[in-house]
Amino acid sequence: LADTAEAAALPTSPFFLVRQGLIAGNPVAIWAFSPLYRDEQGVQLVTNISAQLQGVTLLDDAALRRLAVAPVANTKVNKALNASSAAPLGLEPTNPDAARQAIKFTVTTAGMQSVSGRQLAEAGFDLATLDPTLLQLKLLGKEVAIELDGLSNGRMTATSSLRFFAPTVGNRWNQTTVYWLTRGATAGLRMGSRSVAPGSAPTRTTALERGQWRDPKLYESRFGGNDLDHWFHAKLISSQNNTIPVESTSVEVTTQLPRVDGTATYTLALTSNIRGQHTLRVQIGNQSADISWNPLADGVFVQDWQYPYTTTVRSTSLAVTLLDAVATTMPSDPITLLDQVAWEQPVQLAFQQNGATFTGLPGTWRYTWRDLPTGYRFYDVTNPAQPTLLTGATATAFQDGPSVHDYLITAPATLNQPTVARHDPVKFNGGGADAIYITYPSFTDALAPLLQLRRDQGYQVTSVDVQTIYDGWSYGQVAPEAIRTFLRYAYANWSPT
Repeated sequence: LADTAEAAALPTSPFFLVRQGLIAGNPVAIWAFSPLYRDEQGVQLVTNISAQLQGVTLLDDAALRRLAVAPVANTKVNKALNASSAAPLGLEPTNPDAARQAIKFTVTTAGMQSVSGRQLAEAGFDLATLDPTLLQLKLLGKEVAIELDGLSNGRMTATSSLRFFAPTVGNRWNQTTVYWLTRGATAGLRMGSRSVAPGSAPTRTTALERGQWRDPKLYESRFGGNDLDHWFHAKLISSQNNTIPVESTSVEVTTQLPRVDGTATYTLALTSNIRGQHTLRVQIGNQSADISWNPLADGVFVQDWQYPYTTTVRSTSLAVTLLDAVATTMPSDPITLLDQVAWEQPVQLAFQQNGATFTGLPGTWRYTWRDLPTGYRFYDVTNPAQPTLLTGATATAFQDGPSVHDYLITAPATLNQPTVARHDPVKFNGGGADAIYITYPSFTDALAPLLQLRRDQGYQVTSVDVQTIYDGWSYGQVAPEAIRTFLRYAYANWSPT
């Protein structure tokens, strides 16, 4: 019996509270029976039990259905009962740009982005009166440098361009990233420039290319992982788990520039709740190595791990296998997850008329390159929020150092085009409501009969476009916390609430 129960998390009592809360303003609690439970003596089995609760009403299915469709009951009483949840300061919208005219850029692909003056005009900016120096671009409330090109007498035209760099795209809840363009009261942040004209430094024809392999297929609400997004590629199954055969996870790595001989580094990011020795096998080409680690090293349990693996083998495929996980303390649901693999490989600076990113090496070097794309632009993106335009490079070389820099070569055909959309000011000083319905615009018409029914019943109701909430509290990005904060804000500031 004890062995059978070990696999599940058992309650400490055969009769226990599962959850309590409010439905339409009415306090509701869920209690449950469990014939199996765990006490100080271990796992126990109950064959006969009775329980009694004082001052409560047992809800049947019909009563639950009535509660589910009932309007919120006596909100004033609820506010008094829940005084501790009254809104503190700081619940106001976090994005001041949501309350003004702006343009939203929705980025789907990382890299240098380009928007034309024509697109800005179509999204509501009058180019004839617009002062380009006042344009400000922000990501999550922080300004990002932009580059303006093709101005005429200090003004943008339909053929002018605005460029900015987006190093990554998406997060736990989003597959895209939203940037906000506004007309500020002061000059906006711009990309600087510096010369990298070739000199007499030692010559090299190679550099490093860095990337990250991510193929998120598994969502785990319990574990954030190294990047805290809760998305993982796969659950690694140990080959010693009963008779389960060895399962390898394949990682495919492709560089933009030609790979050359030299040492490559692969850094594996893993998450495990098993407290004990782990052994992982990494195979690339005809070479393999076993990596061992213990999350309980030095007596402190570390859940998220990153392990580097270096090799001189040239291959685009990496196989990862969990050989063993010997637990000193076994959780009820043992799990080891592969999150992502960061890689660094030596490459030749041969661009084959394409754009690419690469990283220099320590020291000052005269890098030689070839086959640059027509009309290319060269940037230092070491600081992604403020790239630097690099000038003075020739068709065959540039010189830079002594610190390590991240570089980007773009061409007109490789620039990314974000979605451009007009944003009109949003106000959240509503007159209040007994009930708030948060919805998408496509559902508004279908929701109208329900709203009218509530009004006929004597309630003040309103519907709110969920995107306006995201605009105000999470800079246009999907975020559950934004909805929660909006409701707390409305509860504290609207009347009725």
